[in-house]
Amino acid sequence: MNAWWANLSERDRWAAGLGLSFLICYCFYLLVYGPLLNSITSTSLQLKENRETLAWMKQVKEETGSSKNAESLNRNKLLTVVSAQLSGEPLRPFAYQLQQTAQGDILLSFESVPYNLFLTWLWTLNQNYAITMDQFSIEKTKTPGVVKVSVIISTK
Repeated sequence: MNAWWANLSERDRWAAGLGLSFLICYCFYLLVYGPLLNSITSTSLQLKENRETLAWMKQVKEETGSSKNAESLNRNKLLTVVSAQLSGEPLRPFAYQLQQTAQGDILLSFESVPYNLFLTWLWTLNQNYAITMDQFSIEKTKTPGVVKVSVIISTK
């Protein structure tokens, strides 16, 4: 290697040295600076999204905190309320199964129901009554916007 370097002219040595220095800088950029810059960018974007989500959650908490308190139900009344709401206008056209489990919880299943409509109904039910969802399962169907839902609802 030294013999090869010694046989080069001054101009070729400068060109080889300059090329080697560019190669080293390029490798540094590819292996260190580029991934570090990408990591910092994605982390700052994620931080911005998390801050926006936190601000939205605080806003929703303030809105729901000022609303009326949810009504407490016993297990028998919960079945009656859910059954009455399901026979109401928005969910009437969709077939469902409603069962009371041995523990007194309610198992509600839809083979096909519009996703947005069901979540709106569930949100309203949760706002008006003190309930918990012990199990929640959603599966997509072949129809866009329509899902298969199974949820176990109990009283708090």
